Amino acid sequence: MSDIQSLLRQMADRQQVLQAQLGQLAAGVINSSSKSSIEKPDPFKGQANDVCRFLSGFQNWAKKQKDLDSQEKTIRLALSFLQCEAAVWASRYIDKAIKAGQAGSGVAFPFDGKWQTFEQQFKA
Repeated sequence: MSDIQSLLRQMADRQQVLQAQLGQLAAGVINSSSKSSIEKPDPFKGQANDVCRFLSGFQNWAKKQKDLDSQEKTIRLALSFLQCEAAVWASRYIDKAIKAGQAGSGVAFPFDGKWQTFEQQFKA
């Protein structure tokens, strides 16, 4: 009788291992299929002739990012893509965004938290 119980325990242990492996495989398939098929845009470095390329590429990519569920998050992320001369312009808005997120700061989120306002000022 103990041989049968031992075999049953081994079968149960192996079944748990197989279930765990199946779960990992399923998670891998789900994660790989949820990745964006749109390439992340190159950073914006401040050249005036590159504004349209950056904005359209960023917006196209951002629309596929599930965690960008607000205009404020989208603006924050766009600001983080700015480098070189553009980063100098962005730094004051990044500072305001950080302060706006602190309770009781009284600082309003830059661009009134609206993508359209951000875009207009970015193009200016």
